[in-house]
Amino acid sequence: MYEITEADATGRVAEIYGDIRDTLDMSFVNTIWRNIALHDGALEWVWQSVKPIYESGAADYYGTQLRNNLNIPNLPEIPSSALRILGLKTEDSLEISSLFKDLAYSNAQNILVFKALFSEPSHREEPQKYPNLKRDTVSQRTPINLESLSDIEKDLFDRISSIGGEGNVGFPPMWVRGLAKWPSSMPVAWILLTTLHAEGVIEALKKDVLKKSLEYSSDLARYIVNKPVSNQNNEVISTLKKLTEIGIPRALPVCMVLEKAFSEKQLRPNR
Repeated sequence: MYEITEADATGRVAEIYGDIRDTLDMSFVNTIWRNIALHDGALEWVWQSVKPIYESGAADYYGTQLRNNLNIPNLPEIPSSALRILGLKTEDSLEISSLFKDLAYSNAQNILVFKALFSEPSHREEPQKYPNLKRDTVSQRTPINLESLSDIEKDLFDRISSIGGEGNVGFPPMWVRGLAKWPSSMPVAWILLTTLHAEGVIEALKKDVLKKSLEYSSDLARYIVNKPVSNQNNEVISTLKKLTEIGIPRALPVCMVLEKAFSEKQLRPNR
């Protein structure tokens, strides 16, 4: 068991899940939070510590800066006929793109916020007021239950999960679970991501994420509400450090690549 799902959440965990959805403008709670919820008291400790960053508008502001500073490469056009052969309708492709837009939005904020837990506050002058960058909540499908995948789909899921990865954060990436809601989209993602990985693009983007997140997280550290760290939270702290050093630096650019790949602008209509 690597998470407490929203359907299974009760009591204080369910309350915090609701607060996370409302505060982050997300239609579902990311796997990161659902994994933290497995550890007694950890979800409340982490959420109360970092919530002021989200509420200040700083996470949105710096997360947008992080995304805007990533140089996502031009991608090959995808013929709509190719997607139809795979059983994907145009509306499916646009929903996939919308999903990855949401995940890129949250991952950019999450890496900065979680890094802020372990960063020393910077002494740079802070903006008097962060601009309101709030966007509309996008209703997305809940992440897939991996047990519902066939053996062939599960094999491809595992292969995609390993692209550009190093180390294990303890649970499957949210972005692959989202993609697996449309199993026929996974071969497209596999070809695209393996090509970018072979060209060194994913590794270069990961380094850019790490470099910029280190700079921005120190600005966000000033908002952290200090909470005592008990021994029971050591595993949670270890997981969050792995996420900020391994998991999210890959997930953020991958989500932006897949958002672009399945976007309306990228899809080529039949001629």
